[in-house]
Amino acid sequence: MTEESSQKMTLSRIGLRLLGLMVLDAMASVFVVTLFGDGYWQLGVMLALITAGINYVFLKEDAYPLRWMAPGLAFMLLLSIYPIIFTIYISFTNYGTGHLLQKEQAIQVLTQRQFLPESGTTYRYTVFRSPEDDYALWLLSESGGEGFL
Repeated sequence: MTEESSQKMTLSRIGLRLLGLMVLDAMASVFVVTLFGDGYWQLGVMLALITAGINYVFLKEDAYPLRWMAPGLAFMLLLSIYPIIFTIYISFTNYGTGHLLQKEQAIQVLTQRQFLPESGTTYRYTVFRSPEDDYALWLLSESGGEGFL
C-alpha cells in the first residue's frame, strides 16, 4: 500500500466513525430529552453518560482497545448496573403507585367514592354534643323509617 492510499483509508475511516457518532449522538439526544420530559431523569442521565463514554472511546486514539468492548460495557451498564442503582434510589424514596397524586387530588378522589354494598342502606346524620363534651350521632335512614342514636 502506498502512503496516499493509507491516508485516504484513514480519512474515510475517520469520516465513517464521525458519521456513526453523529447518528448515535442525535438519537441519544432525542431520547435523553424525551426521558427528561417524561420525568425519567435517572435513566436520561445514565444514557447521557453512556453516550459521552462512547464518544470518548471512539474519538480518543489511546482508547482504541475499548472500542471493541464499548457496546458490551454500554449494555452492561444499562441492563445490570442501572437497575441496581435505580432500586437503591427507589428504596429511599416514597415512590410508588399509592403516591402518584397530590394531597388535594387524593382527598377529592376519596370523597367522590362511595363504598356501599348492594343491600346496604344509606343514612343521613346529625351530630350532637353534650355539655360534658360527649358526642352523639343520630342516624336517619333515607327511606325515613328507622333512626339510631
